[in-house]
Amino acid sequence: MLRLKAQASIVCLLLANLAAAEDNYLETIVVTAQRTPTALQDMTQAVTVVDSESLSRINADHMHQLFQQVSGTWVSRGSGQEHLTAIRSPVFTGAGACGAFQMSQDGIPLRAAGFCNANQLFDSHYEAAAAVEVQRGPNSALRGSNALFGSIDIRMPKASEPAAAKLSLEASNQAFYRLNVAKPFQGRSGGADWFAAATVTDNTDERDSAGYQQQKMSLKRQTDRANTETQSGFSITNLNQQTAGYINGKDAYKNAELRLQNENPDAYRKSLSLHGYHRMAWQRGDATVSITPYARHADMEFLMHFLPWQPVERNKHSSVGLQADYEKPLSSTLALRAGGDAEVTRGQLSEVQENEAPFGAERFPVGTHYDYSVDALSGAAYAGLEWLPSDGWLLRANLRGDYQRYEYDTNAEAGSACADGVENCRFYRPADRSDTYSTISSALGVRYLITDSQAVFVNAASGFRAPQATELYRLQQEQTFADLDAVELKSIEAGWRGGFARVNYQLALFYMEMKNGIFQDTNRANVSGAQTRHRGLEYEVSTQLLDDLSFQLAGTIAQHKYANSPDMLDSDAAIKGNFIDTAPEKMHSALLSWQVTDKVSGYLEGAFMGDYYLDPENAYRYEGHQVANARIQWAYSSDLAIAASVLNIFDSRYADRADVSFGEERYFPGQSRHASLSLTWSGF
Repeated sequence: MLRLKAQASIVCLLLANLAAAEDNYLETIVVTAQRTPTALQDMTQAVTVVDSESLSRINADHMHQLFQQVSGTWVSRGSGQEHLTAIRSPVFTGAGACGAFQMSQDGIPLRAAGFCNANQLFDSHYEAAAAVEVQRGPNSALRGSNALFGSIDIRMPKASEPAAAKLSLEASNQAFYRLNVAKPFQGRSGGADWFAAATVTDNTDERDSAGYQQQKMSLKRQTDRANTETQSGFSITNLNQQTAGYINGKDAYKNAELRLQNENPDAYRKSLSLHGYHRMAWQRGDATVSITPYARHADMEFLMHFLPWQPVERNKHSSVGLQADYEKPLSSTLALRAGGDAEVTRGQLSEVQENEAPFGAERFPVGTHYDYSVDALSGAAYAGLEWLPSDGWLLRANLRGDYQRYEYDTNAEAGSACADGVENCRFYRPADRSDTYSTISSALGVRYLITDSQAVFVNAASGFRAPQATELYRLQQEQTFADLDAVELKSIEAGWRGGFARVNYQLALFYMEMKNGIFQDTNRANVSGAQTRHRGLEYEVSTQLLDDLSFQLAGTIAQHKYANSPDMLDSDAAIKGNFIDTAPEKMHSALLSWQVTDKVSGYLEGAFMGDYYLDPENAYRYEGHQVANARIQWAYSSDLAIAASVLNIFDSRYADRADVSFGEERYFPGQSRHASLSLTWSGF
């Protein structure tokens, strides 16, 4: 902890030596953390907004590129559009570990509570986004289940804001091709405004038998009349992917031949998702009321290539829900915020093995392993107060109660999936049952404005996630019943944000404790009881060095450790005090932007990933890596822009993610050096 404090002191002293000046950084509007638009200066927790200018500059072809300049956040790249997420946390794996984060588009979660997917960000239309908001730390007091370690919200452009139509074409020497089209349709006075966007991508990966085709379309409609505003949104995404699995062997990612191989040439993933909502907001006197009904559908099929017996999983779920929010000033210094959520979901999952397992065929039988449906009902109510006791001070308190109920029905015969008499059958189908979870979460935050351009904050919060359906009903080795508790997280953080002279900054120190973590024990039973501790320093600093030269830094120094020694699968050691696997202590990035002429601009980006352990015993470790990227853009005319990028300039051999299985190290290799070219036509 002393090292973390020292790092904070160094950065703070550096900033304090600059002359103070007014800055509009604190006026940035965020939505993720408060459910309603709120100025950054009024936030009592760490939030980062990747704005439209940054999104255009990054021009990401994978979600992980969006978050390299966001502290405390790592979205690791898998094959194609696959990914795993870490926000103030390790990269969690396991059936329901993705429930640690809430992923949304325009404030509507991409997946229903209890039905998360580790790759759920590819259900978003991030290519057309106006902003991406990242809130770090628990926010269950407003967002409920899954807003445990953090939240990501993809904010689509507002239909009512004037914008030029854009059409862009991109191609790279790695057979990556993408078409982006975005067009606003401004209505007449008093009429509706529209915004439409479409993205079509085709990529043949440099690895054998890998690549993907993806199509996305989004539509928004907005009206703004006296005292009433409506906003409707609809998105559809479709992914057809040929998946490349891990490469195996110590440092295999450094081998020029191995890193391009694919040991799972038949692996695939198909995913279809639809999301729609209609938000209505009214002004009634000094009170604001908003109601948002929504619906979603997700349908996915993929080969589980990471398992030796290679089953096919099919899962889908459909939901309808409602968000309601109410805001009213009770006096000149006190305001009330309240609301609630309700959602009904119908989910289904099956797992079928088509070919004989390479070993233990009687324990991994051909045929249906699981086939079940789950009806879920969730409801919640929250209330919060905001108090301005004196100039510069803001106190915010929130309290929320959540209720979640699952009704599970097996469509296959309950019991072992193996033949009679087979012991230690890997697959067990529990009998029909129901499960209910009731939780309370809270948050208390304080913000103080030192000046109009500087603010400090302290926030204490609790978060939770209900067990996911797969953790409760996809059981193994004769476990007939999963008695799981909701995962809980308690957090405290302190931060300082604002501007000095030509510098904007955000610093945050955090400490968190998790209990009731869900894991598989040595009997392959899903159980609760893991405890962990998390502490760290996050920083984001941007400065205008010269009128045409700017510099940006972001990074994290953190420790994620086990606080007890759970009886974990494949681990027979006392791991209390060990580092959690896939949890780097250090992640840093730097970005240098240069406006070369009025028409030519460029940037140089560097990303540093520190080393991390691959197993709970801390016996295996990945050494970390550094990667550099560059981009240059030429505004050929007022309507046409040309951009070129080179990613992984020095052709570094690195792993996007490292892991260990059955004592063997395995990796998703990072992409080799490649170049791309894009043409963007505006105003058509």
